[in-house]
Amino acid sequence: MSKETTLAYIKDIALRLSDSNIYGGASAMIGAGFSKNAEAIGNKISPPDWGELASDMYIELYPKPSNEENIKTWESNKLIKTSGKNTLHLAEEYITFFDRNKMNLLIEKNVSDEMFIPSSLHKRLLYQNWTDIFTTNYDTLLERTREAVFLKKDYKVIYSKDNLPGSRGALPRIIKLHGSIPNVRPYIISEEDFRSYPQKFAAFVNTVQQALIETTLCMIGFSGNDPNFLNWHGWLLDNLGENCPQIYLIGLFNDLAQIEKEIFKERKIALVDLSELLDGTEVNKFAAAYDKFFDYIRSEERRV
Repeated sequence: MSKETTLAYIKDIALRLSDSNIYGGASAMIGAGFSKNAEAIGNKISPPDWGELASDMYIELYPKPSNEENIKTWESNKLIKTSGKNTLHLAEEYITFFDRNKMNLLIEKNVSDEMFIPSSLHKRLLYQNWTDIFTTNYDTLLERTREAVFLKKDYKVIYSKDNLPGSRGALPRIIKLHGSIPNVRPYIISEEDFRSYPQKFAAFVNTVQQALIETTLCMIGFSGNDPNFLNWHGWLLDNLGENCPQIYLIGLFNDLAQIEKEIFKERKIALVDLSELLDGTEVNKFAAAYDKFFDYIRSEERRV
């Protein structure tokens, strides 16, 4: 992968954002990684990602042993259970051992939605001409960003599958796929939640599939082993098969092994590696990478 490849992908996205009638539109799906750009107003540094949320579940389910010899095994098991799709099984264990209400409280306490406010990057995200924005995040950062930018760019927020019929109109939508703090439950998090999601929330799955057919889907804030990413892409492949168009996965992927990159390529996932845009002097490489991404989008749009 090279800077030229990354810039070529960004140019394609910029063209789609600049004129959907000519180039075809672009839709965004936003994951937990993008919430890391929020500004803290409390004592937490940033909202949790999946691994951090799973870590708290693990510690409650499996208290750390006092015996030094057993700690190594505990740490090893923790690494396994809080990685990739294993986190979904861990969440299933947590709900079974405690209950769904305790899981809801754990999510709300850890996300601490009221302790963070949208940053300039959230505004830059919403200023883009997305056909729709989907999000798997429980926080309300995108909705609150919408309140800050609506004079320049407005969106309709969809919290429930029941709100989808007739929602397609002049405004693009922000569609909350996995629940929203504090009132829109269940929060989709466990193995069973994901297993039954295509049946219980078929309207949401169909809407994302339609967006994938009509526009280019840009996934932002997801890692390659994020369970949300893995499940959504799996459902799309299951339903669209060989007709599944290319998806852009946007983030920092310089640490990915070559074999992992080849797997993504075979699955029609184009890695837009923003690490190619950095020079190594950045204090916060993630925020800097997204800022450069939006800078390149804007400069390309001006050329159209």
